[in-house]
Amino acid sequence: SYIISRHRTPPPQNVKFGTTGSSGTALLPQKPSAASDTLVSVSWRPGTGDMAFSSARICPQCGRPKKSRSPFEIAAGAAVAIVGVVALALWSGTHDETPRNNAPPKARETVIAHPYRMLERSLSASIGYNRSLQVFRIENRDTFPWTSCLLSLNSHGISSLKLEVDTIKSGLTEALLIQSTEFVDDDGKKFDPTTSDLARLDLDCETPHGHRYYGGEFGSATPPAR
Repeated sequence: SYIISRHRTPPPQNVKFGTTGSSGTALLPQKPSAASDTLVSVSWRPGTGDMAFSSARICPQCGRPKKSRSPFEIAAGAAVAIVGVVALALWSGTHDETPRNNAPPKARETVIAHPYRMLERSLSASIGYNRSLQVFRIENRDTFPWTSCLLSLNSHGISSLKLEVDTIKSGLTEALLIQSTEFVDDDGKKFDPTTSDLARLDLDCETPHGHRYYGGEFGSATPPAR
């Protein structure tokens, strides 16, 4: 049941010579044909008695050579696989980045007040507000101190939340820190940063050069009106 190659590879132990095929003749070892130089393993097809050739470069019955893949076909298959891997990696990267790009922008931790009006006798001030700490930072950038200051938060006409401060000294290290909840209205109700928006902060102070003012608006970077 085996066709033996010139390599003289012995047949497996589970196949015995001398058995008969479907024609009733005994199967004997055969010499390799001129067209064959590789081992051809033979097995019986169940229920038919026919022989099946599992592997051979050349068919031992008809001499037809077995088709093999050319180097071009192998290279083309490898190129297609590489392109597929690259495309999958690009798609995965785009898919992962989509949720981050669509996420809403995070609100700034600190907002800076911008003057919304310019006065002849104005204070030179830098005012910021930290949303997390709910704290105002008021820096006096003049060369002299401010005294008897009245701070008005979210003023609308005569209605506003107020806070009185005795002195605001000049200099970066002398900046004044104030909790937003220290501002109260005429009825004694404190400012609630969790339910109310922050809009404006006005300063009205005495200086060595007379009475001076400052009006700052949060969230607006437009030039002040003159």
